[in-house]
Amino acid sequence: MEPILSKQEITDLLQTIRKGDVLPQKDEVYSDQSHKQTYSNLDLFRISNQRDNSVLIPNFEIVADLLGENHALSLSHLLQRSLIINKTDVQSMSFENYLLFKENPGSIGLLNPHPMKQGALIVYDPQLSFALLEIMLGASDKLSFLPLERKLTKMELTVVKSAMNLICSDLDNSFSPITSIATKLLKIENDHRLVSITDPEAEVIVSTYDVHIEDNVASMELVFPIAVFDPYKDAFLELLNFNPSPDKSWSDVLETELSAMSATVIAQLGVIDLSLRQLMSLQVGDVLATNYDLNSQLMILIEDKLSFFGTPGERNGKKTATISGVFQ
Repeated sequence: MEPILSKQEITDLLQTIRKGDVLPQKDEVYSDQSHKQTYSNLDLFRISNQRDNSVLIPNFEIVADLLGENHALSLSHLLQRSLIINKTDVQSMSFENYLLFKENPGSIGLLNPHPMKQGALIVYDPQLSFALLEIMLGASDKLSFLPLERKLTKMELTVVKSAMNLICSDLDNSFSPITSIATKLLKIENDHRLVSITDPEAEVIVSTYDVHIEDNVASMELVFPIAVFDPYKDAFLELLNFNPSPDKSWSDVLETELSAMSATVIAQLGVIDLSLRQLMSLQVGDVLATNYDLNSQLMILIEDKLSFFGTPGERNGKKTATISGVFQ
């Protein structure tokens, strides 16, 4: 058992260490190089942002799926080809990191989804861009993607732009359950350095799609800054919420709504047949004689259909009709 130092000895030892005369010895376990562990830098703020993305944009994948379906219909109608677009992934990253993987993006459209505060990108990969170009220029039905190792020219981008412009209305329809937007395609480029929708370090959400054109598969991406969805958090949360009334069935609701509808009711004295010449010659003071007998009943019409019979009367200075029978 090691001896225990007295209070005075502990005080003297601390003073000696403070003066630098004696250095405290390191524990052999921690001084040994074999026990050192490697480490890597950890950005706690970046981890927090990425972890909260699923909370920030709940149900976003529903809107992304709807966009794929809408755009597939639009392109199929334009190209007159069988075309299917399936969403394969939704992920978030910094805008700078996203652009690092876009050395040869194919064609990039810069979108303005008004009234959202920032823009968005629609990206066709090279296979899809050249496939759309060939089809719109009259390629044969037996289309196969050509692995062209070049960028699209300005003239080719103009042709692809007519197809990419369809994404505007498709995006508007997809976001209609969330908010009303009016999207415009501002420009189309073949260089990722010429498009910018947010700061390089800002987080963006990237939706990736597989585009099936007959037996060929290409890729499409939609890019939004996450910050633009901040005003619409509640709308995304309520997207799948449905709270039917537990006290009423659908038939009860339908009956209630129908009973509240308005209908036109007419108490008809009689019918007059006049020629067009007689109608044109009518003047103030003319008397129109009807075929109504003062002793007969009125005809009560509901939406121009005879439903009841009635007798005329007066109450509180106003003409009235009392229901006297039902039309069979």
